[in-house]
Amino acid sequence: MSINPKHIAEGWARKLNVIPTDEDLKRLSEERMKICESCPFSKKSKVLKLLNGEAREISQLYCSVCHCPCEQKSLVKAEKCPKGKWQEE
Repeated sequence: MSINPKHIAEGWARKLNVIPTDEDLKRLSEERMKICESCPFSKKSKVLKLLNGEAREISQLYCSVCHCPCEQKSLVKAEKCPKGKWQEE
């Protein structure tokens, strides 16, 4: 499975509120994240997050199959789980 740079950019833009996310997509993301949180292929990683000019290390889930950050991927309607665990829309 290849990584789509456009989808990565869209997911990060939605996560950072650069692109608005409607309520339907928020619900879809929440449903997808529930699946990811219990998936044996999702792993925790540490990333730096800038908050009020201060860098903090936070945990984030990523998929060990496609190597995408789960939350950002879940915010892109066109994305699919590489193991087929997300419902088709």
